[in-house]
Amino acid sequence: MLTPPSLSVSVEEHYQFVDPESGELKAFVTQSHSREGIIWLTFEKGAGVVSREVTPLPPRAPSISALEEMLLEQRKQIFEMASRKGMKVVVAGTHPFSRWAGPSTAASAPNVPRTLVGKVYEELFFGLHVQVGVEDRKLAIDMMNVARYMMPHVLTVSASSPFWRGENTGLRSFRAILLENLPRAGMPDQFPTWSSYQRLLNSLLKTNSMESETDIWWDVRVHPQLPLLDFRVCDANPLVKDVLALAALLQALAAWFWDLRRKNLTFRLYHGDLIKENRWWAARYGLEADLVDFGKRERFPVKSLVREMLHLVLEFSENFGSRRYLERIYSILESGNSADRQLQEFRNSGSLKSVVDLLASETAQGVL
Repeated sequence: MLTPPSLSVSVEEHYQFVDPESGELKAFVTQSHSREGIIWLTFEKGAGVVSREVTPLPPRAPSISALEEMLLEQRKQIFEMASRKGMKVVVAGTHPFSRWAGPSTAASAPNVPRTLVGKVYEELFFGLHVQVGVEDRKLAIDMMNVARYMMPHVLTVSASSPFWRGENTGLRSFRAILLENLPRAGMPDQFPTWSSYQRLLNSLLKTNSMESETDIWWDVRVHPQLPLLDFRVCDANPLVKDVLALAALLQALAAWFWDLRRKNLTFRLYHGDLIKENRWWAARYGLEADLVDFGKRERFPVKSLVREMLHLVLEFSENFGSRRYLERIYSILESGNSADRQLQEFRNSGSLKSVVDLLASETAQGVL
């Protein structure tokens, strides 16, 4: 008999440190949760990793309100760190115009790792990872298989990377496209069992295809070291209230998956290529996308599909007292996501520096 999952929640954010005058990216901080603890890496332009710190892994939050306290405290510490360096903090899927990569990248920053964070150093893209406690590995695999279908829908809500290296990319989430240049990223295949998942990881490790079992960067994965369902599809988001809304949505989705499973029901599984098709449209058009309902074989506005999703999971949010956080998604559907706000600011000002200022202001809301 399956043990009910805790459905506790935690998040990982990436933080950009920008020059207050020019808006240029000068450094960024990543975090990753592992059995070792929280691994914090600080990168600086031309230097690569300048510090690595491991802090104890705190208990995951039992509710979104508890997560809010933890996230605000974490951002305050990051703001203090940036202030000591004379920098502002920005959270977004990309930096609108800074460029670090070039022919001299390897020579000028020899201590950049070969893993995803090394690619982040070169390409400058940043994510939000929401982790939900699912202790039974077999259940976690089942839930990952189902969750794949919803990841493009979640991406449209979180999109925050329309600009890259000074260009309007024409996409709402250019980060999602950059990720596709990496191995073991994007939309995963479905796995029949936990042991099949383990065999894949073991094969990649044995053949030196990856350095660590954590070097899997799919849009959703079962965390290889911790009892977590790890949602990695989201762009980093500047507004704390949007981060909490996305966390509430993903926690409620996991609760719905568990409810189906305990009733011996499931959600139909679709071929990965079909889901990848929706993923591309989600990255390209964000909340203006028409995604395919593969059960009906028709396209529908993603806003209507997300509203259907909310209707399915709202009752489960009541169990965590998170309905008020989840309902923020309705406001995003009406007023737009971070990508929409960035594009509007650029239309109004014609200045990418103004876009950076907007992101810095939003990142500070509720923190300072």
